[in-house]
Amino acid sequence: MSHRYLFLLCCFFTLPFLAASPVAVCESYVNVAVPYAGCTADIQVQDIDRGSYDRSCDVVAKWVTGGLNLAPGLHTVTLNVWACGVTNQCWSTVLVEDKTNPVVTCHNQTIYLVAPDQPFTLNVDNMATFTDNCEVTEELSFTVNDGSRFGSDPFTARGTDAAGNRAECTGTVTTVDAEPQNYCSNNRNDYYEHIANLTLTTSSGTVHHSSGSNGGYNWHYPTTGNVLYHGFNYTLNYTPGFRFSTTYHEYWRVYLDANADGDFTDSGELLHQWHGYGGNSFTFRVPGNTWGWSRIRVVMGYGSYPGPCGSGYGETEDISVYLRRYFSFPMPGFQAINEAQDSREAADHDMALPITEDRPVEAVLAGEASRRNIPEPLPGSHPSATSLRLYPNPVRAGEQLTITGQPVGNQMQLFNLTGKILQTYAGPASRLTIPDHLPAGIYLLRGDGWSRRVVVR
Repeated sequence: MSHRYLFLLCCFFTLPFLAASPVAVCESYVNVAVPYAGCTADIQVQDIDRGSYDRSCDVVAKWVTGGLNLAPGLHTVTLNVWACGVTNQCWSTVLVEDKTNPVVTCHNQTIYLVAPDQPFTLNVDNMATFTDNCEVTEELSFTVNDGSRFGSDPFTARGTDAAGNRAECTGTVTTVDAEPQNYCSNNRNDYYEHIANLTLTTSSGTVHHSSGSNGGYNWHYPTTGNVLYHGFNYTLNYTPGFRFSTTYHEYWRVYLDANADGDFTDSGELLHQWHGYGGNSFTFRVPGNTWGWSRIRVVMGYGSYPGPCGSGYGETEDISVYLRRYFSFPMPGFQAINEAQDSREAADHDMALPITEDRPVEAVLAGEASRRNIPEPLPGSHPSATSLRLYPNPVRAGEQLTITGQPVGNQMQLFNLTGKILQTYAGPASRLTIPDHLPAGIYLLRGDGWSRRVVVR
């Protein structure tokens, strides 16, 4: 008898469509900080994966979507998990924070004045440097000099970013007496006659000094630069005034303290003398090679030529001036100008830039343009409004430059460093567009009574 056996073999297998999905497990809330050198964060898998898995297969791939270049704030980021041909996802709330403090560096300022109460302006862009990985809000606060003394006063610069991180620094603004103070007295009797007007034409422009009877003496110090270059010619006009209808025959002498030693008695310091009725004008060439503040003394006397010191009928008026040598900065293709050449020739040379010994060429290129077209600022000050701000600066060609605190004015002009006008803007305006064809470099923006450096990158 034979037996027949039937064996039933059963094979079990799992079809792909019956496979279990991988399990994506996310951190529900993640807090990350932007890096020190940037203002955005990139979220990686390890930042939000809390142990994603698959029971049937090995997890082959994990990746994040929506996690690149995240600015500070709340974001939703997706974790993708792939295994056995199936993808699953989970989501995590990510808070990106800026935890880096701004960096604020103060730069002490020294302002050279000829009198404690002489008005001056500060270029606030030079007083502090603000940097941050994100945008920073800048703030300056001052303790203001009372105008009756030379000395130092503090200022504080603070920076706050959008996340509330703060930093600050302190610096000083020091006003320094820049002029000799040992000039002799020449207080005359001006009851009958006085100096009514002085007009000095300098490299900074024409400055009118009008006054009446001032008790026998008056001192004019500039609110803008009275700059005189050695070897150049300048013109001074003077006019008398009289208390009554009678005019008198007056004797005039004009002195310049050419070596800035506090007197007018050295050889060559008597620039001019004349006598007659009414006023007169004369042209003088600045002698010597002294660099710094000095004075012109105009003395009007009755009866005989007056000396720089003493008394008598008439009046004395002093004008503070800044003496300096003139150098040319030769650009490629141009020859240097000898400093002994006439001022007119130097003014007609487009590439001649005044350079001081205590400022390198880079500082001149950054702060001054041609003497012919853009007047030089008073040494130690800046012809700009105290609250005037330009940003961003540096700025890219074609971008907009924002201006805050601009004084009232009819227009603004953008110059290159040879004094050529590149663009004229109607003003006052809060924004202007830098021409898109400008190459990278340093330019000057001028408004009504102010000028500022603009760096195009």
